[in-house]
Amino acid sequence: MQTFIIKGRLPDANTYINAERSNRYAAAKLKDNWTQIVKGEVQSQKIKKIDKPLKIFFQWVVKDKKRDKDNIMFGQKFVFDGLVEAGIIKNDGWNNVNKIDHDFIVVGKDEREYLKVYLL
Repeated sequence: MQTFIIKGRLPDANTYINAERSNRYAAAKLKDNWTQIVKGEVQSQKIKKIDKPLKIFFQWVVKDKKRDKDNIMFGQKFVFDGLVEAGIIKNDGWNNVNKIDHDFIVVGKDEREYLKVYLL
Protein backbone atom coordinates (compact mmCIF):
# COMPACT_ATOMS: atom_id res chain seq x y z
CA MET A 1 0.00 0.00 0.00
CA GLN A 2 1.12 3.54 -0.80
CA THR A 3 -0.47 6.79 0.33
CA PHE A 4 -0.16 10.43 -0.61
CA ILE A 5 -1.86 13.68 0.39
CA ILE A 6 -3.13 16.57 -1.71
CA LYS A 7 -3.46 19.66 0.48
CA GLY A 8 -6.38 22.00 -0.08
CA ARG A 9 -9.71 21.61 -1.85
CA LEU A 10 -9.72 20.02 -5.27
CA PRO A 11 -12.17 21.54 -7.74
CA ASP A 12 -15.63 20.03 -7.55
CA ALA A 13 -18.02 19.39 -10.43
CA ASN A 14 -19.77 22.75 -10.06
CA THR A 15 -16.47 24.63 -10.21
CA TYR A 16 -15.46 22.76 -13.35
CA ILE A 17 -18.85 23.31 -15.04
CA ASN A 18 -18.75 27.02 -14.21
CA ALA A 19 -15.24 27.22 -15.70
CA GLU A 20 -16.51 25.56 -18.89
CA ARG A 21 -19.33 28.07 -19.15
CA SER A 22 -17.21 31.13 -18.44
CA ASN A 23 -14.49 30.69 -21.07
CA ARG A 24 -13.73 28.02 -23.62
CA TYR A 25 -10.21 27.58 -22.22
CA ALA A 26 -10.87 28.01 -18.49
CA ALA A 27 -11.89 24.40 -17.81
CA ALA A 28 -8.91 23.02 -19.74
CA LYS A 29 -6.59 25.29 -17.76
CA LEU A 30 -8.21 24.22 -14.48
CA LYS A 31 -7.85 20.54 -15.39
CA ASP A 32 -4.24 20.91 -16.50
CA ASN A 33 -3.33 22.91 -13.38
CA TRP A 34 -4.74 20.31 -10.98
CA THR A 35 -3.35 17.40 -12.98
CA GLN A 36 0.10 18.99 -12.64
CA ILE A 37 -0.41 19.58 -8.90
CA VAL A 38 -1.27 15.90 -8.38
CA LYS A 39 1.64 14.81 -10.57
CA GLY A 40 4.02 16.96 -8.54
CA GLU A 41 2.69 15.62 -5.26
CA VAL A 42 3.00 11.94 -6.20
CA GLN A 43 6.53 12.58 -7.45
CA SER A 44 7.59 14.55 -4.36
CA GLN A 45 5.97 11.96 -2.07
CA LYS A 46 7.92 9.21 -3.87
CA ILE A 47 4.97 7.12 -5.06
CA LYS A 48 6.18 4.07 -6.97
CA LYS A 49 4.84 2.74 -10.28
CA ILE A 50 1.97 0.25 -10.06
CA ASP A 51 1.80 -2.46 -12.72
CA LYS A 52 -1.17 -4.47 -11.44
CA PRO A 53 -4.84 -3.40 -11.53
CA LEU A 54 -5.25 -0.58 -9.03
CA LYS A 55 -7.55 -0.43 -6.04
CA ILE A 56 -7.82 3.17 -4.86
CA PHE A 57 -9.38 4.66 -1.75
CA PHE A 58 -10.09 8.39 -1.48
CA GLN A 59 -10.42 9.94 1.97
CA TRP A 60 -11.88 13.42 1.52
CA VAL A 61 -11.35 15.67 4.56
CA VAL A 62 -13.73 18.63 4.34
CA LYS A 63 -14.76 21.56 6.53
CA ASP A 64 -18.53 21.18 6.21
CA LYS A 65 -21.38 19.42 4.44
CA LYS A 66 -22.25 22.26 2.06
CA ARG A 67 -21.13 20.35 -1.05
CA ASP A 68 -22.69 17.05 -2.08
CA LYS A 69 -20.45 13.99 -1.93
CA ASP A 70 -20.81 13.31 -5.67
CA ASN A 71 -19.76 16.90 -6.36
CA ILE A 72 -16.66 16.52 -4.18
CA MET A 73 -15.74 13.16 -5.74
CA PHE A 74 -15.38 14.84 -9.14
CA GLY A 75 -11.85 15.75 -7.99
CA GLN A 76 -10.86 12.12 -8.51
CA LYS A 77 -10.57 12.93 -12.23
CA PHE A 78 -7.55 15.13 -11.54
CA VAL A 79 -6.00 12.45 -9.31
CA PHE A 80 -6.28 9.77 -11.98
CA ASP A 81 -4.93 12.08 -14.68
CA GLY A 82 -2.03 13.09 -12.42
CA LEU A 83 -1.21 9.45 -11.66
CA VAL A 84 -1.15 8.65 -15.38
CA GLU A 85 0.92 11.70 -16.26
CA ALA A 86 3.43 10.89 -13.50
CA GLY A 87 3.78 7.34 -14.87
CA ILE A 88 2.43 5.73 -11.70
CA ILE A 89 -0.31 3.90 -13.62
CA LYS A 90 -0.42 3.14 -17.34
CA ASN A 91 -3.90 4.59 -17.78
CA ASP A 92 -7.13 4.98 -15.84
CA GLY A 93 -9.26 2.63 -17.91
CA TRP A 94 -11.17 -0.49 -16.88
CA ASN A 95 -8.13 -2.76 -17.17
CA ASN A 96 -5.98 -0.61 -14.89
CA VAL A 97 -8.44 0.55 -12.21
CA ASN A 98 -10.13 -2.33 -10.45
CA LYS A 99 -11.92 -0.71 -7.49
CA ILE A 100 -12.66 2.84 -6.33
CA ASP A 101 -13.90 3.71 -2.82
CA HIS A 102 -14.57 7.02 -1.10
CA ASP A 103 -14.88 8.15 2.49
CA PHE A 104 -15.68 11.61 3.85
CA ILE A 105 -14.57 13.19 7.11
CA VAL A 106 -15.97 16.53 8.27
CA VAL A 107 -13.40 18.32 10.45
CA GLY A 108 -14.94 21.75 11.02
CA LYS A 109 -14.38 25.23 9.70
CA ASP A 110 -11.09 25.86 11.52
CA GLU A 111 -9.30 22.87 9.99
CA ARG A 112 -7.66 22.60 6.57
CA GLU A 113 -9.16 20.49 3.83
CA TYR A 114 -7.14 17.80 2.10
CA LEU A 115 -7.40 14.54 0.25
CA LYS A 116 -5.58 11.39 1.34
CA VAL A 117 -5.27 8.75 -1.37
CA TYR A 118 -4.52 5.10 -0.68
CA LEU A 119 -3.18 3.01 -3.56
CA LEU A 120 -3.69 -0.71 -2.98
